Formats: sequence, C-alpha cells, structure tokens
Amino acid sequence: MSFALAGLLLYLWVIHYPILPLAQAGIIIGLIGVFLDARPMIVPVPLRWFGAFVLWSGLAIVHSAHPGIAQDGFVDYLKLWLIALLGVNVAHNRIELRTLTIAWLGLFAFYPVRGTLFNIAYGHGKFGRYAWNNIFENPNDLAALTLPMLALCIGLLQTERGKWVRRAAITGSFLLPIIIFFTQSRGGILALFLFGALVLLRNRRRGRMVAAVAAAAVLVAISVPTSVWSRLGGLKNVTDTENLRAVDEMGSAEQRYEIWKVARAIFKDHAILGTGPGTYPEMHRTYARGQQFLPTARGKRDTHSTYLNVLAEGGLVGFILFVGMLVSVFVGGWRMMRLARRHAPQVETQIYTLLVGLVAFLQASVFATTQHVVFLYLYIAIVCVYLRLAPQLIPGGAVAARPARPALRGA
Repeated sequence: MSFALAGLLLYLWVIHYPILPLAQAGIIIGLIGVFLDARPMIVPVPLRWFGAFVLWSGLAIVHSAHPGIAQDGFVDYLKLWLIALLGVNVAHNRIELRTLTIAWLGLFAFYPVRGTLFNIAYGHGKFGRYAWNNIFENPNDLAALTLPMLALCIGLLQTERGKWVRRAAITGSFLLPIIIFFTQSRGGILALFLFGALVLLRNRRRGRMVAAVAAAAVLVAISVPTSVWSRLGGLKNVTDTENLRAVDEMGSAEQRYEIWKVARAIFKDHAILGTGPGTYPEMHRTYARGQQFLPTARGKRDTHSTYLNVLAEGGLVGFILFVGMLVSVFVGGWRMMRLARRHAPQVETQIYTLLVGLVAFLQASVFATTQHVVFLYLYIAIVCVYLRLAPQLIPGGAVAARPARPALRGA
C-alpha cells in the first residue's frame, strides 16, 4: 500500500463514519504521497474538464449576489478536484486498484449498508423510508450513492477469480438493490431498473447472469414492503402536472415540481453566468416569494436535481463544462471497449458495467443534488484508473497504452 493510497483510504473511512475529524488529514497525506511519488502525476481528460468547471465557479465570486457563499462553494469544488486528483493517482497497477475498490466497497458495506439494514430490522424509518446518517441520511441520496457501488460489485464479479472476493461481491449484488428499494426513492429505483436492463442487454446470452438477475429480482420482491410498490404506482399520475398530489399522499412530487419551477426562473435570469456555487438556497428563498409559486416552495430549498442546480449556479457555461466532464468519461470508456473487444472481452464487459453504473447514477441525479458530493468524482476517478490500467489485462499487449509524457498525461 502506497502513502497516497493510505491517505485516500483514511479519507474514505472518515466520510463513511465521521467519528474523528481526519478527513482533511487523509487528503493531505494522500496528496503528499502523490507529489513524492517518482511516477508522473496523471491528470486525465475528465479531470481537466472538471478543473475548468471549478475555475469558472471561482469567477462567479465577482458577480454573485452572495460572494461570501460563492467563495465557500468555490473552495468546496476545489477540494473535490484535489480529491479526484488523488483518486486517479493512488493506483498505478491492478493490485493497488483492486485494493482501493475492495476497501471502498467494504467501508460502504460496513457503515451505510449495515446501518440501513439495522434501521430496517428495527423499523427506524420515516414514512416507511429508510436510510442511515450523515451524508447517507437522505433516502434519495443514499439510493443514488448505492448505484455506483453496485456497478463496482458486479464489475469485480466479471474479472475477479478469488473465491472470497466473488462471494462478497455476490452478496453485495443482492443486498444493494434491496437497500435502494427500502429507500423508496422513485428516482433511485427507476435508475436501478435502467441499470439492470442495460446489464442484461449486454449479457442476454449468458445464462448465469440472467439467472442471477432473476434471483435478485425475486429476493427483492419478497423482501420489500408493499408500500414501495404503492409509492411506485403513483408515478402513473406524474404526467398530470395539475394533479401531482395523486402521485403520493405527502405531496412531495407537487412540492418538487414547484421547486423546479423556481429553479427554472433563477436560471432564466442568470442563464450565462449563473448565481455562483452554493448560492442556490439563498436565491431560491428570494425567488420563491413570488406570487407565481405555491407556498410549499418557500424557504431555503435544494433543487432536488443536479442538472437544474448546475444550470442555476453555473449558468450555461458551467453546465457545458460539467457535461463535458461526464461525456469525456464515456468517450474514453467507449474507445477502450472497442480496443479490448477482440482480445479481452471480460475487460470490455467490466468497463461497460462501470459506465452503466455512471449512467444510472446520472439518471438518479435528475431527482437528487449530487454535484457537491464527493462520491461522483471519486467514482469518475476510479473509472479513469480502470481505463488506464485496462491494457494490463489484455493478453500479449494487444492494446498498448499511450506513452506517458514527462510531466502530465491524460488517461
């Protein structure tokens, strides 16, 4: 284990279980390890797009109506960029990448998964919805954050041969969908359906995969309460914007629709420059006082949508940079899949699964604000590392990695 990897694992432990204030210490230790490493620092294309997005967010401090908040938001984004930089530089071989992947899955299993299962067992939920605490206390966020973990589990199953790793991955592949269903996050469940459909589409000729997905579906159907299906059934009324209360009894769909209307109004008035990072709740409180919005939208609110949040806070320019970061991940993944298709089909399948995990996460982000959450950028970083190291699994070096530059190089 390298110095940088040890620092990142310390950081991951603290954000999953913040019992000690050591998150910044883990980042500093990890970055020191990266800078002391004799190997060249890697800055892949998605991280460059994200860096441009961060710089654009910093420029918003000048014109924002809330410069103090915008400055804090810029600092938060800068921290996320440094964490992503650490993430893409901690693993330079398959052993280090394997260690990082298994460790992250283990931490996720030991804290939010275990804690949520205990809450389910003892009935500690709100309105039948279950989650854990800290960054996992919101059911919608927990559902969204569980999706990339599920992709990592299935990705391990597609390449790993060790029995204990495969058994742990199989367990995770069954438990994580159950966690998503018990959150009763409609956005998360729909994203899970999309993930399962895309994985099956890729493996439709493989009986074991189909059987495993069918078994998982049966287990979920048996385990989850009937309130989950009732909540999903309300989606048939979602197209009727005049009667959104029919979607659910608590009126959350109606309230979210009003919040989205406020977000669209903010974006319309700040279409190019945006309002500045982290300023949306204050801007929402001001705009929601307008007579065109229902009282349910008033107060300091979150957009409950990553894309509306980025549009409102970053404007069109910020949104293009953010989307550019995401698109560059898929472009790099598609290229590597094409190169690995003939000589290493298992590598191609694993990359496909990881990309599908990102697709599902991005779908869930339509109904959750995730661009401020470190999970998104760490997952992108890990996908970039998988893409960079994929040639090591191709027999005979059929796909050669691009030669490194003396200082920085893309992945």
